[in-house]
Amino acid sequence: GIDWQTLRKYGIALVNYDCTMTRLYVLNWTPQSLKGTALKRLGMEMREYRDMVREVSREQAIQYLSAVAFCEWADPSARTVEELDEETGELVAKVKKPRNIGSKAREYLLKATGRPAKEKRRRVSASGVRPVIWEMATEAAEPPDEEFDPRRAWEGIPAWEREEVEALFGPMPPVGLADVFNRLEADRQTVIRYSCRDSDATLRLLELTEREITARNQHQVLEIDLGIIPLVAEMMETGMPADREQLSALGEQWQARIIELEERAQLEAGVQFNVASPVERAKVLHEVLRLPVLARTPKTRRPKVDGDTLRKLKEKHPHPVIDLFLERESLAKLVGTYAGPESDLVTAIGPDGRVHPTLKTTRTSTGRLASENPNGQNIPIRSELGRMVRNAFIAPPGRVLLSWDFSQIELKVMAHLSQDPSMIAVFHRKGLAGDLHTMTAARVLNKAPEYVTPDERQAAKSTGFGIIYGITAVGLAENLGWPRDRAQGYIGEYLALYPGVRAYMEEQKRKVSVLGYVETIFGRRRYFPEYLSRDFWVREKMYKEAINMPDQGTAQDVIKIAMAQVNAVLLEQGFTTYYSAGRECDVEWMMQIHDDLLSASQERCWRQVAKVVKGVMEGAAELSVPLVAECKVGARWGELEKVSV
Repeated sequence: GIDWQTLRKYGIALVNYDCTMTRLYVLNWTPQSLKGTALKRLGMEMREYRDMVREVSREQAIQYLSAVAFCEWADPSARTVEELDEETGELVAKVKKPRNIGSKAREYLLKATGRPAKEKRRRVSASGVRPVIWEMATEAAEPPDEEFDPRRAWEGIPAWEREEVEALFGPMPPVGLADVFNRLEADRQTVIRYSCRDSDATLRLLELTEREITARNQHQVLEIDLGIIPLVAEMMETGMPADREQLSALGEQWQARIIELEERAQLEAGVQFNVASPVERAKVLHEVLRLPVLARTPKTRRPKVDGDTLRKLKEKHPHPVIDLFLERESLAKLVGTYAGPESDLVTAIGPDGRVHPTLKTTRTSTGRLASENPNGQNIPIRSELGRMVRNAFIAPPGRVLLSWDFSQIELKVMAHLSQDPSMIAVFHRKGLAGDLHTMTAARVLNKAPEYVTPDERQAAKSTGFGIIYGITAVGLAENLGWPRDRAQGYIGEYLALYPGVRAYMEEQKRKVSVLGYVETIFGRRRYFPEYLSRDFWVREKMYKEAINMPDQGTAQDVIKIAMAQVNAVLLEQGFTTYYSAGRECDVEWMMQIHDDLLSASQERCWRQVAKVVKGVMEGAAELSVPLVAECKVGARWGELEKVSV
């Protein structure tokens, strides 16, 4: 997707294309990098890109840092930030007072050049910044640190610390091969040799991977993954409008609630302590309140107080302090990630008022897309707090948001994979009789479908999805608040109703034990090196993942097929997309999150667009059961309502 965007900037529109990294991903070959794979598979040694641009990058960084260092900047104020404790996996609040940004720049210059800077005199500029006249030492006071990367050091400073500098000077300019090429003739020859070797390795790997993909009969999944690249690139370039002020206000509201929760926790415990500290929370729970220790960290053997451990402790020993800790933990994670002026989401909002996450198509074992900067896949979708975050994602002026997903696609894929006649029959019916969860609960409880209660339907739903993800009786009992025996019995009754599902599960265990891999109906494979392990628990974990992967992976393949086809069909029907008409287009594709496809359409034509997209999605694959695409529409992501089109 990123390469596609780069080519577009230079006016290059590809019709026929290929991607070596996608081929390596389809084959499950590691490392998934051109140079690493060229060395491993072809014996070709190649220079790393960072080595090619290192000298020029260093020069440019020193020039930029010199401009920063020779100004005097206001001392930053202390801020409370949430940092991840690597051992406990918890967010810990810490008060930080960063050093002056000019002081940091001078430190980096000293490391990079060995030459110190000394202040001579000051003057006040019209901009209000007080530039300082410096005298650089003509000789190095110490040897420069050749391993020190001034660019990486600068970019490692949190964005909010660099904000004032970048408002005046702009970000540190990026460096590329063109900067190396334009220096000296010797540098030009080096760039030419590097580029030719890069192209040579790409072509050789293309030929090698083609032979292997043909031998494995994986061309279909290759076409699926190659087919989504244009739409993924379009999503990254389009971005999604986000309300910065609403997110910041939400962060302030939640931060105030965190302070309130901390005060209440101290009152309930009867002692003063730092609620943000896992160590002090553990002392309060286990020494002050005398609650038992359920688990310990592997290195320090400290009592664990993460969310999962606290929820288990709450079930066995309810206490108000545990509830307060849990609520504070969930809010702290949301503030650090999605709300507040320094959160990952707010700092990712670009000058155009949109979030442009980097979507990775070759990261996950099931074919799902991964998202970075920010990680949109982790935005909560079911909680009220998550809905408040989603409400900050808004439709552009004159447009409405459209969200698309497949109804119960993973259960429908399971029906297809297992060929269970009862499950297939339910999905072919309409109305209540076509609701798998209701019909399952009715058959287990021996009652008419119309008398099934919401709690009874939820139990069937949790069991059905739980089986796909390898849930145990213990896990189901925790989810539903049942005794373990009751959960075990319900799982048994569920599988008795759908014997094809049980047979499918056993077949997947047999297949992974013999072949060492499982695959989707389109040929996407996941290999399990642990299939040779004699460790019982290692193999049990493998069996769970082997049962789940063909189901979840096939569902993702179907979504990807629709993604690959949708723009071409829209153009055929006379609609315009971002890549065909820019911001004035009929349809802007924005994100793919939680199996949802998010787009924005002009208010005048959204119903017509919705009909076309619905047809593409429902015709993406032929399964033993019909696919049903559902559409939601609205002005804000958190307030979308289901519509019929």
